[in-house]
Amino acid sequence: MTSRRDFFGILGAGAALPALAPFPTSASLPPIRADYDMSWVDQVTKPHKVVFDAPEVNDGGAVWRAVLLQEEYQQVYGTFPDQMSMVLVIRHFG
Repeated sequence: MTSRRDFFGILGAGAALPALAPFPTSASLPPIRADYDMSWVDQVTKPHKVVFDAPEVNDGGAVWRAVLLQEEYQQVYGTFPDQMSMVLVIRHFG
């Protein structure tokens, strides 16, 4: 039977294993398939970027949150809407 100290040592070593895995580089990533329209990515160019993921329309709640965030960023950081790129993803129940 292993001791408690041995058990936690083995557990800690196992938890550290994912950190040793190599990170993928851009050279090892597969190219984007031509049947996907990724042109919107080139339009997200402002210094402040945010994506709102809304699983449902919810009476315009996601749009309201986007407008509210613009106002909050202006109050807190002094930024203006022309300095922000927002992407609103509206999907129906994922």
